Amino acid sequence: MDTNHISCTHFFLKTSPFTSHLTIINLHPKEAHIHSTHRRESLHTHPTLWLIGAGRLGSALCHSLYTQGWSPTGIWNRSSRDFSHLPCHTSTGPHPPQALYEADVVLLTVADDAIQNTFSRLLQKWSTKAKTIFLHCSGRLSSDTLSHETHRTLSVGGFHPLQAITDIQKAQLFEDIAVGIDGEPDAFQQAQAIVELLGGEAFSLEGVDKALYHAAAVTASNYLVTLASVAQGLLKDAGLQGEGLPLLLPLMKIALHNIERRGLPEALTGPLARADNATIAAHLQALESVSPVHKDLYVKLAQHTLPLATQLQIQREGNDEGLDAIKKMLSTSEESSRKRK
Repeated sequence: MDTNHISCTHFFLKTSPFTSHLTIINLHPKEAHIHSTHRRESLHTHPTLWLIGAGRLGSALCHSLYTQGWSPTGIWNRSSRDFSHLPCHTSTGPHPPQALYEADVVLLTVADDAIQNTFSRLLQKWSTKAKTIFLHCSGRLSSDTLSHETHRTLSVGGFHPLQAITDIQKAQLFEDIAVGIDGEPDAFQQAQAIVELLGGEAFSLEGVDKALYHAAAVTASNYLVTLASVAQGLLKDAGLQGEGLPLLLPLMKIALHNIERRGLPEALTGPLARADNATIAAHLQALESVSPVHKDLYVKLAQHTLPLATQLQIQREGNDEGLDAIKKMLSTSEESSRKRK
């Protein structure tokens, strides 16, 4: 994909409370002119947008787009349930509504494993002359998933918000949120325009290994929840009475705050940061007696933390010998676990 023209282009989306029209203005260093990503003769027609899949992401995008002045024409979901909370027309059932086939923009907010089949099924009835833009919302799949050799006038791309969605009706849910985009030129530009309308920050996923990119996002978000669960369980094993999570949350919050404020490795604290091998040894002994599985997890996490601790010690001209002792201790523990299995 040639995105050279995109690098010098900025998009400003303007909505009118009186006309409900959406105008995309292409600001070039030498000139500013009205630009339609659909190359329509009429520049005052609001692009019709449909969403497919009324799960968390689809519902959240529906609400957020509506809040920002671009009301989706509709949303189609195969299964039927209560959609009264959605501010747009909803259609349910095994077959897409006819109106969907006239959309200017379609957001595929279905599960990853349903994207390709859903798109292929739509193309069976889609006009081969249509200039529709299709955007899937998978973090793992590239825009190449939306293969359209028989419909060359379409433009396809990806639109992936780095946001954990729990409250679908939260105002400004995507404000200041990073959104990864990729795809063919028109789709790329439309994705960028939607991000800006929602108040997010677009970044390009062109040439990125999306499976690894998505693994990074999952590690940072989902497995943080896993670590909270493991830590809460260890508090219970230690004999603590009552709910342990409220005790841990301030620790987790300050760690994230330090990462944001100080960066890596400066945000690291604790026994590894100060090369405290006696404390690490006590942790391993306690974990072995209660949960060898959690001890193995602790060892892996500590081994991945060692490079950060080493960087800190170099900066502080600290105790390299202490870290060397910890490294050997972790290796010995790992070897004993391997023999146990």
